[in-house]
Amino acid sequence: MDYKQCGASPIIEKECLCKARTEAKPRQDYVDPQPKVHLYELSYRFIAYILGLLLAFESMLLLACCGVSRIYGESDMMSFIVSFAICLSASIMFILEGGGHGAV
Repeated sequence: MDYKQCGASPIIEKECLCKARTEAKPRQDYVDPQPKVHLYELSYRFIAYILGLLLAFESMLLLACCGVSRIYGESDMMSFIVSFAICLSASIMFILEGGGHGAV
């Protein structure tokens, strides 16, 4: 609001502006562009995603152990393969549950 509209001098303009701000109503046609995300949902998704990434990294390490077991001809190679499959499937489930990205 300009001081000319308020009918006051420039010195009182600040007082008129403060009055206009207190009388202002929020816009009714405004729509929030981002949906509200609850804090517990955000944390759960982020933790699930990070856990999925850690399990995927561990499954790759198990695959390396499987390769070393094959090179040396050890008999416990099947155990590494089963562990790799379980770890990889769990990591895929956690990554998909986490939304595929780290939510802020």
